[in-house]
Amino acid sequence: MSAIGVQSSAAIAAACAKSASDGVAPRSSSSARVSSIVTGPRALRPMPTSANVSPSIHTAADTAAIAQSPARRSTFTCALPAPARNLAARLVGTWPGRVIEQGARALIKIEVFDRSMTLAAQAFTSVFPLLILVGTLRPRQSHNQVGSALADSLGLNAQARASLEAALPAGGTAASTFGVIGALVVLISATSFSRALVRMYVRIWDAPRPSALRGFWRLLVVLLGVVTLLVLLTVVRRVLTGVPFSSLAEAVVSFVLGCLLWTWTPWLLLARQVPMRMLVPGGVLMAVCMIVLSVAGGIYLPIALSSATRQFGALGVSFTYVTWLFVIMIALVGSTALGAVIARDAGPVGRFLGIGTER
Repeated sequence: MSAIGVQSSAAIAAACAKSASDGVAPRSSSSARVSSIVTGPRALRPMPTSANVSPSIHTAADTAAIAQSPARRSTFTCALPAPARNLAARLVGTWPGRVIEQGARALIKIEVFDRSMTLAAQAFTSVFPLLILVGTLRPRQSHNQVGSALADSLGLNAQARASLEAALPAGGTAASTFGVIGALVVLISATSFSRALVRMYVRIWDAPRPSALRGFWRLLVVLLGVVTLLVLLTVVRRVLTGVPFSSLAEAVVSFVLGCLLWTWTPWLLLARQVPMRMLVPGGVLMAVCMIVLSVAGGIYLPIALSSATRQFGALGVSFTYVTWLFVIMIALVGSTALGAVIARDAGPVGRFLGIGTER
């Protein structure tokens, strides 16, 4: 173990023993007003005495040193049983341990479940109508082109496709509800999903919120980018049908497109305030989540859609997709928060990206 790890373990044990003898629980690092942080023979620059210190003002080296400090660790390690205390102290002193700990803190700060449900609701009322609109505009290929278009974009099998087409109106009926004005209203109102994304990215990256009026075009572009990604994945899936190793090729294409979209989206919505290279870890994590969720959705959605349609009809389809969108948005919020932690940390990824004094 390094000298820092030995000192930290000893300091944590002493803090736990002192708090036990005093009969009080150790204070968390957020409530402790520390004038400076010492990780060895050398002290870092003095920290502000305010309890609400924005993590964006720290360099990557500062963030790693704060994570290794005894004051930062004592809250969690003192709550563990004695045999696990030293192991936890060693783990938090490593790069994976720091990422896990700071990632958990970031998810708590962002209120991951509330934020994910908000995004899921906005996606259901924003992206879903756009997909229906796209389905009514494409050439007729079945008796229900709306249901067929949604099934293609979601990669559903024959059983789930039949359940979805049975619950949705036929193409002619759906097309009659849209006109030029109706399509514009759907497009403009659908930017609520982009605005929800802005709020999430601002909270995670501690960045100033861009002007809503001057940046309205960004909301539209990002929304169209998400829909374009779904359309491209549909086209790729159709082209690769029957090709050897089609599943592997589809996963590779999905990974590349996902990385591009979820790295570019926060960069554009935050008005380029965060360097794009710092957004790469979050984009890569979300792309991996997309592949995993695509496989899981192929197993879950057919069963859930068939059961929900049989019991509740079209309302069951809504229940199923809101639930699945919630899962997807948890992956999006989690990968974004964890990607920000990885980018800010002075670990191997941060060094590879050349991050030292950026946000």
